[in-house]
Amino acid sequence: MQILLIGDDKREANELVKSLAKYDITAKWIRNAGDAFPAFTTVDLVLLDFSTPDIDGLTACRAIRSICDVPVVVLTSRTAVETRVRALRAGADDYLIKPVNPAELIARIHAVARRARASARADTLRIADIDIDIARQVVRVGGTDITTTRKEFQLLALLADEAGRVCPRERLIAQIWGRPWPGANDTLNVHVAMLRAKIGRPDLIQTVRGIGYRLRSDKRTERLATCAR
Repeated sequence: MQILLIGDDKREANELVKSLAKYDITAKWIRNAGDAFPAFTTVDLVLLDFSTPDIDGLTACRAIRSICDVPVVVLTSRTAVETRVRALRAGADDYLIKPVNPAELIARIHAVARRARASARADTLRIADIDIDIARQVVRVGGTDITTTRKEFQLLALLADEAGRVCPRERLIAQIWGRPWPGANDTLNVHVAMLRAKIGRPDLIQTVRGIGYRLRSDKRTERLATCAR
């Protein structure tokens, strides 16, 4: 895997490059985000430190997303939830708070890259007897189409793509609604309740108290190249 590392701290970048090399990941460091633009379409993933000297991290993230769909993992020392939400809204696929644990960084890189590869080739996600037709935004249970709202569909697709892993509330809210607001958690809870009722599998979406939701870990997600009919 080849990735691009963008950030202003040379010492920190060198340490990351060495750590990544131990896992057969080749990283090229570029200090200024503006100088990295020509390389975005030639790498497998971008590690974007929000501390870039030429332009701010959010602007850089939006610029990357306007050019291509390369996965972007943000590194930031800012711990505020709003910062993470803004990063996701700007097009980031994931984020890590500095200082970064190398093992977690490697795991996040592989997870994001895996999701990107799967999304690129999958038209339908299948969990047990549930088909999630990404192209048509249709959900089928036991071969029968069920009616979902756009937000319900997005929520189910996100959870299915992460089957077995916990999706934090703040991430689900940011990716589906774009921003947090005072009633966001209640809105998310209502959408989950509606999905459980419509799918008829109340135990499929599990509540992880204090964190978020996940699809049952024993339900493996298949990715189909053609839509199931």
